[in-house]
Amino acid sequence: MEKKACTPQIRFKGFTDPWEQRKLGDFATKRTAKNSTG
Repeated sequence: MEKKACTPQIRFKGFTDPWEQRKLGDFATKRTAKNSTG
């Protein structure tokens, strides 16, 4: 079996690091708030 590369063929200019898989929770926090008027 071939090992797939972690870098796509097309990248935005300036991005050269290998891709990393991360969880959404590493970037955002869950907020649950209700509207006070309704």
